[in-house]
Amino acid sequence: MNEYKLMLDEGLLFARFFDDYVADEADQLMMRIAQSLSMDEIYSLKMLIWDLKDVTSMTLQNTDGARVVHFERQVINSVVGSEQLGQQPGNAPEHSAEDVIAFVNNLKIACVGPQDSVVRGIYAERLERIRVKSRKMQVVTIRDEKNIHELLQSLGLERLQSRLEGGWQVI
Repeated sequence: MNEYKLMLDEGLLFARFFDDYVADEADQLMMRIAQSLSMDEIYSLKMLIWDLKDVTSMTLQNTDGARVVHFERQVINSVVGSEQLGQQPGNAPEHSAEDVIAFVNNLKIACVGPQDSVVRGIYAERLERIRVKSRKMQVVTIRDEKNIHELLQSLGLERLQSRLEGGWQVI
């Protein structure tokens, strides 16, 4: 299960995951959210904050290099448009694949790791497995903070804590 909250005025996207983390849940959530946003909204994002503290189970399903490459292609195509990738110069899309990769790699990604030590170990293994040489986009790093409030404090964003109450969305 998951839910998210956008604070586009701050350039932030928060995602909370809880209970069972299924397959490539975070990637799929990010794709669904991106598909619901305008290009201006997407490009206003500066940071993704993931909270996996309440995840109770996780597997290594969908942690192979081929899935990573497919996901990165999905991200690029969702912004550039697959039909535009082969266009002739002069009819070039507004954003190139290189622009999209640069944008994603400049996003700050902060993650509160799973609280359960077994799940935390599996998540660390997932992250290690998707660090493939063919990967073009950054990988999430687990932070030491125990919860979202500690994470916001460490990022100097404690002023946003009250805005996290209520209003979470589910896709």
